[in-house]
Amino acid sequence: MRSKLSLVVLFVGAIVFVASVFYLAAHLPERVASHFNASGQPNGWMPRGQHVLIITLVGLGIPLFIIGLLYSTRFLPPSFLNVPNAAYWRSPDHYPEACNMIFRWSFWFAALHLVWATILNYQLVEANRLPAPHLATMPTMILSGAHILGITALAILLVLSFKKTTTG
Repeated sequence: MRSKLSLVVLFVGAIVFVASVFYLAAHLPERVASHFNASGQPNGWMPRGQHVLIITLVGLGIPLFIIGLLYSTRFLPPSFLNVPNAAYWRSPDHYPEACNMIFRWSFWFAALHLVWATILNYQLVEANRLPAPHLATMPTMILSGAHILGITALAILLVLSFKKTTTG
């Protein structure tokens, strides 16, 4: 059930992300401030269509890359697996299960990334709706901090899942 839930959350996140990108694109000017300095001032511009393409590619590309990368662990020698109780998880009986755990974890990571990308895109659109584009730095820092905390929490949960074994 847990693996199905992560897959459902991932697909819903992807649909919401793509839908929001195209919905919000209508609220962007033709020339989009696409990059901002630390004080929120724009220092990079691009056409609206290019922004929509890049934000979509980055928003979907990073999760797909991570999922593909972590799926590929099953094709590596078990000695590459560096987890708690490594001897247990590297054994031929448990290595496939370990690879599946890592792969399922990638769905949660990807879903978290999609939430981050959706909110970041919303912030970029809001910044561009101002007469003089300006990205609010505090909300962006909070979003980035929450993203880092989420990744950290997911990493801790993954490590803890490898501490459990049927023998110890």
